[in-house]
Amino acid sequence: MINIFIVIFLVSSQRIILKNGESFKDEVKYLKDSLLVLENKGKINKEELQEIKFLPPSTSSISTFEDTIPVQEILKLAEESTLQFKDANGIILWVNDISVLHRDGTRTHRYHFIAKILKPECRKWADKRMGFNETRSKIHILLARTIHPDGSISWLDHSKIKISSPAEKMGYFNRYKTLSFNLPEVETQDIIEYVYESERIKPADLNTFNPCAMFQSSEPTIKSKFKVVIPDSLELNFYARNFPEDKATPKITIKSNKKIYEWELCNVLGVIDEPRMPSLDDIAPIIFTSLFKDWDYIYDRYSKWQLRRMKVTPKIDSLCEEIIKPAESIHDSIGFIYHWVQQNIRYISIKGGASSGSAGHLASLTLKNGFGDCTDKSILLATMLRSIGVDAYPIYVLTNRKGTAPLRELPISYSNHAINEIRLPDTTFWLDPVSETYRYPYFNHGNHGILCENPIARSIDSILVPPPSYNARNIEIDMTLNSQGDALVEFERKYTGAWESWIRGRWKYTRESEYPHNIQEIINNESPGAELIDYEIGPFKDLSKQFYLKWNYKLKDYPTSAGDLLIFRIPGAEKYRFNEVSLATRKYNIVYTTSYEIKQNARIHLPATHKIESIPSSLKISCKYASYEGEYKKVSAQEIEFHDKFSRWERIIPVEDYQEYKQFLTKISNFAKQQIFLKKQ
Repeated sequence: MINIFIVIFLVSSQRIILKNGESFKDEVKYLKDSLLVLENKGKINKEELQEIKFLPPSTSSISTFEDTIPVQEILKLAEESTLQFKDANGIILWVNDISVLHRDGTRTHRYHFIAKILKPECRKWADKRMGFNETRSKIHILLARTIHPDGSISWLDHSKIKISSPAEKMGYFNRYKTLSFNLPEVETQDIIEYVYESERIKPADLNTFNPCAMFQSSEPTIKSKFKVVIPDSLELNFYARNFPEDKATPKITIKSNKKIYEWELCNVLGVIDEPRMPSLDDIAPIIFTSLFKDWDYIYDRYSKWQLRRMKVTPKIDSLCEEIIKPAESIHDSIGFIYHWVQQNIRYISIKGGASSGSAGHLASLTLKNGFGDCTDKSILLATMLRSIGVDAYPIYVLTNRKGTAPLRELPISYSNHAINEIRLPDTTFWLDPVSETYRYPYFNHGNHGILCENPIARSIDSILVPPPSYNARNIEIDMTLNSQGDALVEFERKYTGAWESWIRGRWKYTRESEYPHNIQEIINNESPGAELIDYEIGPFKDLSKQFYLKWNYKLKDYPTSAGDLLIFRIPGAEKYRFNEVSLATRKYNIVYTTSYEIKQNARIHLPATHKIESIPSSLKISCKYASYEGEYKKVSAQEIEFHDKFSRWERIIPVEDYQEYKQFLTKISNFAKQQIFLKKQ
């Protein structure tokens, strides 16, 4: 085993500069209280110290620590930037991100970060966490300090650095760990600075090298640089997203048999949050890189891993035969196997190598263990479906909350999840066996409307956004009002897709003794003071059946009096509050995770003592992305019906259509606020 090296201040000689002008090289052993302890000079009082310039470690693969900045220059830059961005929570003063590929396939990454904290919200910058594989990596902490407004410095005490292991180890040795530290004595107006260097001394794949860099965050950035260094015999392919045209092409230089690509942006404004805005990856300037010009190498490598693991064994065959015995169609069979994997293979992330991390373990091993992560479960589901003759594949995706993978622009395996693609003669669809509460054919909404990488089929495919009915709430309300103003309400909700999964999961993990209290809370949110009579909760263990909720309750003195009129709203009906259009204008698209639908049917029965004075008029509207229709109907002198349906089939609303979409949703919100007026006879 190759040990992890955590090197704090002992990585090399440093240049020590004292306030009296004396300057010399030495090695910093550690900082204790007010003393700086050096290898040769012994102890120096911290008050005598002007600056430490950290020189490159002798083992470092990057030849120069070129971005050391004197403290006085940092303070000056911080002062000027504070005047420029005085309303910010913090200012990122300097980012220098360097990735180097060496001729032997090893690689080095150095990251230098300097930022000023203006408000408590940005104190989180002082907390640093880095993941690593202890068999493949070295980490050098080259510099870590807090610079105070008066120029004094608080250095990181190396004994405060923590290395943590995964909380759970099952079946496989997990070599991934986390290094973390908190910079000391950090307050608002302080500047934090750290530099670390990580070395991949045993890369998972010598041929794959695709560093990426983002140039924007929630706070302004004064200067950000990204450099990629490769042997001059190679060519770097890149894709610049959201970059100014004049900055998208890198500066390329060749020096000492190395080819250097450099990008730089200055004075990048911080991103201001908007409701339902895109992922930062989709709006920030970002550079993606790859050594490949096409997908052949990636397809070959990943498909080989996957197919080796997708071996149908006699045990898998016999299990699948047993599972699908009740099936009457191919979709029944697929659904039964899908639900079996969801409920019988527990999700645990357990990886020890590149192939297991990217392609899972043998399907037979995951089946035997009864647990695995997304790659394991997708390999197992594809194998089980192939056992019954279904064309099924494990595929890789970047979930839609993480942005858009640049798979069309660059051959780069850029994913955070694995699911399944199913190809039948008449249709293609997708399933996610990690999600334990999705009923077939529904699958996790984080996978909707994205690209997927299918190595076995050697294709990049689009996962479609399902129709609105695949993510729906269907509400039925029956209400009887008596002459005293008390109302008996029968309420039922049925769900599909993401709504069903979320509600089913909530009740699946709720104690039975808490059911009445939770139902009462739901009713009180809709109708304060309601008295629960009884309830019924649909099946949450049997995924083959639709989940539903029913309850009956009583409301006292429900209609509100206004003179001789009674103001009546349908209790429990959707109020249609659309926070995503709360802003007068937007800078970014509105982004949902999936489509959406709600259908409501309500019947109101009135006593002979009450007369219907007026009901709202109907509304039927639509736009490019959604439609709505709502209708109040006077069925008889003592009965009113209400029906409405809202459907949104698009996941993304472009910012150029914001005003039109805002007006559309505002009309629906206003319609939902209308009331029924009654009068006692």
